[in-house]
Amino acid sequence: MIGITAGTLSETGNYYQIAVNRDLSPGTYEHTGGISDPMVFMIFSNQLVFSENEGTITILSNDTILKKIEFDFEFEMLENNSHSDTILVTEGHAKISY
Repeated sequence: MIGITAGTLSETGNYYQIAVNRDLSPGTYEHTGGISDPMVFMIFSNQLVFSENEGTITILSNDTILKKIEFDFEFEMLENNSHSDTILVTEGHAKISY
């Protein structure tokens, strides 16, 4: 897995974590909620933790020799404790050198 962390961790800050399987071939993959999911995405916002409920990741390119991966993603995120709050992540895009 390749991991990215961004943001400010504080009482009112936003903090994002993404991890993607670096061995994925180009194509679209569904989130299943299992340990072998192609991607893990978490959001920490105002002391709440959101994790993906459902969504997809589309690998646009993955050069394992130059170690560069590019992908699009979209997820519905649920708040972990009550599941009463949701966040929709649409038009997510990442380009990572690892």
